[in-house]
Amino acid sequence: MYEEISKYKILIIDDGMLNQFVLDKILGNIYTLRKAYTAKEALEIVHQFRPHLILLDIILPDANGFDVLASLNELEDTHNIPVIICTGLDSDADEEKGFMLGAVDYIKKPFKDAIVLARVNTQIRIIKQMRTIEQLGLIDALTEISNRRAFDNQIQYEWRRAVRERSEISMLMLDIDKFKNFNDT
Repeated sequence: MYEEISKYKILIIDDGMLNQFVLDKILGNIYTLRKAYTAKEALEIVHQFRPHLILLDIILPDANGFDVLASLNELEDTHNIPVIICTGLDSDADEEKGFMLGAVDYIKKPFKDAIVLARVNTQIRIIKQMRTIEQLGLIDALTEISNRRAFDNQIQYEWRRAVRERSEISMLMLDIDKFKNFNDT
């Protein structure tokens, strides 16, 4: 299980070195971590690192964490990344605002190791389950080959790539005779 879970990447966005150290101590032996100290740095790293989960502080030196969360939700390649707010702000209004902006959880500082680990593990488990569901939705249960939905996804990807690279795209269609016999057996 350790090897499988260690593939998951977490971006920690917090300007406090002590907070980064504590989160590294709790999560660093289990997950692949990257750290950002400012909102600007975080928004650059997120596109390169492509994390599965983000831990976001609200108080940053160059921006409000709520604004960072809103920006992440607006961007095509980051809007599906779950964000856990990790902050010293403990008012119900701040917590509510975080959830209204799309945060999946809210952890209050100071950190409790077991709480942080449980909440992060829960989000990673949800991510794994969502991936499994997505994959099952792309495979025909009878033949165990890609289905029409997988084809539609792939052709959209290839079309965008061909347009972006100004290259050609080709497709080959086959009709398999007596395929019903194969399906029936």
